[in-house]
Amino acid sequence: MNMDNVFEDNDFQSLRSFAVDYAGMSGAPGLFVVVDRFTGETPEKVWVIHTQEQVVVEDNGFILKADSGATMRGTFVVPGEVKIDVEETQRGRKILASGGENFFVVMTVQNGIAPEVEISGSGLDAEVRVEERMILFGEDRVIFGK
Repeated sequence: MNMDNVFEDNDFQSLRSFAVDYAGMSGAPGLFVVVDRFTGETPEKVWVIHTQEQVVVEDNGFILKADSGATMRGTFVVPGEVKIDVEETQRGRKILASGGENFFVVMTVQNGIAPEVEISGSGLDAEVRVEERMILFGEDRVIFGK
């Protein structure tokens, strides 16, 4: 999705690529991947997700914990050294991630322990493996493989 019209008075290009996998190859019932790529002169960027669940901040991501016992684990592939803050809102919380020019986030939804996210390489060219599922970002899209 081209996001250039989302930002006013910009001198940069922006793209969001979003992919969902329910095949189970990742070891989780739901696998979600979001890549936000920016090119050109860009201001500081903050990636935001809203939630009503409890939030636990990890070194390179977060875990959302529902009362039902389900969890969503988000792992930032990019930026490599992400800074995560959590703010209370009138309707719950929002997670704010910063620290880089682009964002590549892998999220798994499950009951029980989240599968490990293995990252080889860095930046948007990184190869990510979640159990049997390979995840890449190429040109303008998220690519799933084995």
